[in-house]
Amino acid sequence: MPVTADFMRSAYIGVFLCIIAVLGVSTPSWPGGKVLPFGHQIGPGDFMGGLPGIAVFDYDGDEDLDIYITNGEGFPNRLLQNDGQANFIDVASISGVDDRGRGHGVATADIDNDGDLDLYVANDGPNKLYLNNGNGKFTDIAPSAGVVSKSNSTACAFADIDNDGYVDLYLGAADQFSGYGSNILYRNKGDLSFTDITDQTGTHGGYSWAVGFCDYDNDGDQDIFTANDQGLARKEESCQIMLYRNDINLVSGGGATRLRFTEVTEQAGFDKTGSWMGLAFGDYDLDGDFDLFATNLGTSFQFEAQDTDYHSLYRNNGDGTFTDVAEALSLAQWEFGWGTVFTDFDNDGDCDLYYVGNFLFMDVTDNPGRFFLNNGDGTFSRPMAKQYGILTQDKDGNNTIAVGLATGDLNNDGHIDLVVANAGTEVKPAYPVLYNQRFDNNNWLQVRLEGTRSNRSAIGARVTVITDERKQIQEVASGASSLSQSSFYLSFGLGKASRIDSLEVRWPSGITQKFQSIKTNRIIKIQEHNPRFLVDVEPQSQSWSKLANIKSSAQMDLMFGLAYNGRWHYPHSLYQNYPNPFNPETWIPYQLAMDAKVAVSIYDMNSVLVHQIDLGLQKSGYYFSRESAAHWDGRNMNGEQVASGIYFYRLQVSHPTSSTESQTPLRKMIILN
Repeated sequence: MPVTADFMRSAYIGVFLCIIAVLGVSTPSWPGGKVLPFGHQIGPGDFMGGLPGIAVFDYDGDEDLDIYITNGEGFPNRLLQNDGQANFIDVASISGVDDRGRGHGVATADIDNDGDLDLYVANDGPNKLYLNNGNGKFTDIAPSAGVVSKSNSTACAFADIDNDGYVDLYLGAADQFSGYGSNILYRNKGDLSFTDITDQTGTHGGYSWAVGFCDYDNDGDQDIFTANDQGLARKEESCQIMLYRNDINLVSGGGATRLRFTEVTEQAGFDKTGSWMGLAFGDYDLDGDFDLFATNLGTSFQFEAQDTDYHSLYRNNGDGTFTDVAEALSLAQWEFGWGTVFTDFDNDGDCDLYYVGNFLFMDVTDNPGRFFLNNGDGTFSRPMAKQYGILTQDKDGNNTIAVGLATGDLNNDGHIDLVVANAGTEVKPAYPVLYNQRFDNNNWLQVRLEGTRSNRSAIGARVTVITDERKQIQEVASGASSLSQSSFYLSFGLGKASRIDSLEVRWPSGITQKFQSIKTNRIIKIQEHNPRFLVDVEPQSQSWSKLANIKSSAQMDLMFGLAYNGRWHYPHSLYQNYPNPFNPETWIPYQLAMDAKVAVSIYDMNSVLVHQIDLGLQKSGYYFSRESAAHWDGRNMNGEQVASGIYFYRLQVSHPTSSTESQTPLRKMIILN
């Protein structure tokens, strides 16, 4: 669909975190009894230009999900750090990722397999590859890594195309803006650099608003899908959903890798032209393969006819082909769409469908957000976004210009949350909002994977969960939706099933692990080629607890603390200050797992360090009383009383005999002068 540069310079961004709710729940609350107001803001809303994307990922390794949002030219991208209770603070500036280029797509992965997630940002100008330094900060290595790209870039996604243990990068481009239109496939060389293998693999594509990887043919490698708009310049390519089948194989004897993809778009059934915007992969009919929903212009407006502009749901036939069943399931003729996801919102064991839309340039604002509940029999309900409280509307009831869409469990309660990036006008800005309704009493399981022989992020790993009611599959994936990326953590709704009969992980390396008889309503961590898995539970006390009475045919470690580099690591903990709110002084309790040098850093709403309380070398143990807890008198480092407002604090710990440092998530406190 045509887009002008003028539009790309005039928009606002808003982020909405939606905890989906079932009707009839009157007092929604979070673990620990925390009740948040409806419309809770989770980050700044500021002027931006461009079409915003979102990534949900754990950048600081503290076991909860953070949010990255692209912004427009001249305005900083945002990195919202989660304190574990879905309170967020923008740390983009202090982390070094506050890029002010005109940003679009974003993707994350551990490109160097060092245990933390790195970040790629696709811009209209030079792209960024932020290497995670492991200390809360990032370094842009895009020029030295060879992934700056001269194209005006759109979407991006990581996957290990050749299963060599390093994630590769696929980048979408928008030729209508620059004259450069080819998508680019970069191969990771394993030394913090990439090489362009687009010509070699024939994966050019172009003008793609969504790119994604999915093993649609169940052969153990990642295939490429692109959602192409009608801005393509080359006559030999069309405005279709393009499918590049991965035919890479290892040549026996020499060990060299032959890189080959085969474009099978029309052969697979993707012969429908249109203005494709978003992609969602999921096994909606529970037949053991991945189906595809794609957003299009819909009924909002029509440009020149491209067969049809309606949305499509392509059912995987299991033989390498797809059939569009959107019309038959009443999913085709709805409003314009951007980002879209398949995920089990009500935890009943099947994939529900959600997509967002609207478009500023053509004044298309008729989409309030469309949510289709899976009926469990291969059909979907009529749109139910209003009933479930996930309308993409502002406080006045006006539909927002929703573009990027991602999912994740932001507060580790087993319920999938939504994050939506909105664009708008200077007259009608959009602001970050939290919808905190809770719903359903269904059981669930969340699986977190770590590759060893496979890539560390476990991208491309497939998990199969079997209960007495059904069989479900999911893959760890980067990209898809539109310009966005959802969490790598896989969440399975289990309905009323009280136990998982079996769980199987098929890793990109070819290794398969199986576990049996797993209890529900918990988070488990599985490391490749390790017969044990870890079970996390965070109770209302916010401390880690040891689990009991767990039986499994696989060996199992019961968790107190976190496993780190093969050794038990007991995390330091920071607790809520008291009193709170306070005037003029407060005490900050904490717990140390080992002897360490300790400091408490305090920041204002702009992420500026206000004061640091150096506590020196402390013994392991609890520091809760007023005599032992950290004390702050409400003054800055110059001895001046700070203004009333919200402040954030964190515990910073360094080992006395090594250079090892760690820090806790931020917590919030309020001073009233």
